[in-house]
Amino acid sequence: MKTVYVLAITLLAITSMGILWINPLTEGSSYPVKISKSNSFVDSLGIQHMVGTVKNEGYMPIQVQVALKTDTLSGSPSIVTNSTFGRIIYPFTESPFKLDLGKESIVLGSPYVNEVVQVSTPYYQMLTQNYTTMNATIGKNLVGTIRNEGNIALHNVSVYASVHQENGTQVDSVRTATIPLLKPGEVAKYVANPAPAVQAKAVYFSCAGFDVDAPITTLEIGDGKFIPYTLESAAKIIDFGYSAADDTLSFSADHYNPAGGTIKLSIPEMSSNHELTIFLDGKIDENAKVTKNGKTIATEIFVPPEVHEIKIKGVLAETV
Repeated sequence: MKTVYVLAITLLAITSMGILWINPLTEGSSYPVKISKSNSFVDSLGIQHMVGTVKNEGYMPIQVQVALKTDTLSGSPSIVTNSTFGRIIYPFTESPFKLDLGKESIVLGSPYVNEVVQVSTPYYQMLTQNYTTMNATIGKNLVGTIRNEGNIALHNVSVYASVHQENGTQVDSVRTATIPLLKPGEVAKYVANPAPAVQAKAVYFSCAGFDVDAPITTLEIGDGKFIPYTLESAAKIIDFGYSAADDTLSFSADHYNPAGGTIKLSIPEMSSNHELTIFLDGKIDENAKVTKNGKTIATEIFVPPEVHEIKIKGVLAETV
């Protein structure tokens, strides 16, 4: 039994809170992305599939599209594309991919990274995964549970993994059925099944991770109330939560860049007198920037290297 802390989460706030920026990079860009040696198999319907993994070796979270050039005996060249199973690949992590090529495709070359999009989306360390492999007559399935340890309800959660045979070769990429909603504190069971054509070869799984869709980001603050926000950063976020006792939002952050980097948080501006006090490791952060536009109040905080504690007081502009 293993416990893994993995989460890939896409944050898009409500319209008034703004949208996270992205920076697209095309094929041949210098962003450090590594694609593994691929492998193919033909399923019971005669359809050929190509599988592999993509590793992010840079300091920014990214979205990746994988492509493969193909042809047919009748001379119909095409390019097959697909996104990785984890819609966001965080620095120094991997995500599997799977390309469905059809029945008569002739593979030309190897899969390649067609597009890389940098996203300023943090990694929330708030899902725990317990998984094992279940022995079966012809192979193994990935069986486990996931628990939401955070304060944010997660939507459309799925678990993905790459499947390997005994010599380490990847033989498939699998993804579970989608869990529509996982509330704070809830636990859900899942099963991921390798394709029947390679089931007998399946021995172990790797790159086990989560894909989560959260189109509106809200934080539960008690009494059935929520606050919308956006959080932009290439950082790990730990213990993200709100305390009504002192009207404070707190979390720990570890920026992926070894030199440190910024975190940008936006929340609704409650009034023209709404003010925030920002603490970094227990002391008022004099260098933090706070701006208001009548709708939102935005902060920009520089996080030095390694893990640091951040507290933002006055979130609801209440006197406590």
